[in-house]
Amino acid sequence: MFTLGLAPLGLLPASSHAAEDRCQTVGEDGYPVFCSPAAEGLAPDWNATACCRGADCRPTNAQGTCTSGWSAYWCEFAELDPSGKLTCLFEVPDICSQQVCPPGDGGGEPLFLCCPYDDFESCFEYEPWLSCDTIWYCSWGASNEDGTYSCLEPESW
Repeated sequence: MFTLGLAPLGLLPASSHAAEDRCQTVGEDGYPVFCSPAAEGLAPDWNATACCRGADCRPTNAQGTCTSGWSAYWCEFAELDPSGKLTCLFEVPDICSQQVCPPGDGGGEPLFLCCPYDDFESCFEYEPWLSCDTIWYCSWGASNEDGTYSCLEPESW
């Protein structure tokens, strides 16, 4: 006779990591409250625990734990700045993948755009405190005279 021993379903790990995903908490717009956007496919892998207190995060200590007053969260993607601050990230698509980026010349800057209801003529620079229907990454953004932004496809690409 063969007996299969199984742990009760409530005791099985939900994923390969034990800490809650830092980007799991979303606002009314559906985007993570405590994470910043990153370009799809370009976000640096972290795949580790982060220690967070409020909006501030940092890596775990040398023992792989969080010090008192800091809570453990999981981050799939994150950036660590030179001061030791860790920013958990979520990926957003490139706006030029929607075939809305005309060729351009001159200088532009990478930025994140909010385009209300995907109206690509009314995009503005994304800011974390603003609600946004859709956040897009733009590798070469340019500001327009009316305060909106356009994303250009460099001719050299």
